[in-house]
Amino acid sequence: MSAGIRKEEMVRKVRLDGKKTKELRRGLERGATQKEYAHGIGISERQLRKIENSDVPVDVEVAERLARGLKQPLDALLKADAEGPQKGEVNHDSLVAFGPDIVFAGELVHVGSTEWTLPINEFIVGELSSVVAFIGRFDTSPPGDRYVLVN
Repeated sequence: MSAGIRKEEMVRKVRLDGKKTKELRRGLERGATQKEYAHGIGISERQLRKIENSDVPVDVEVAERLARGLKQPLDALLKADAEGPQKGEVNHDSLVAFGPDIVFAGELVHVGSTEWTLPINEFIVGELSSVVAFIGRFDTSPPGDRYVLVN
């Protein structure tokens, strides 16, 4: 999975795998229609259609509601890199630690004043929402918790 996270977007956007989201929605007990499912999680049918059929960034809060409605962890809905490893194939040569509570296999590609780019293969400790929260509070965190380690 890859997370391009922008501070100016309130560090709250992710890219979901629309095809997988659609398959999971259709697999619900009654095979919920887009309209029923969108209404049930509090988004517009148009927004759900964009998520399922396009590669648009989605608010983390909306992504979390989608995941809860589908009874899936958010990580299961994230768009994976085409060249990246499949779930369960961890590249231990590229471990990244953000503060004391987040460790993932992946890469730290870019850190700027408004955007952090990090392809994430798999979380060892933590989850995407932890990364988003860490980046959002990085400037105000205690100095002892404000570190990024890359192997």
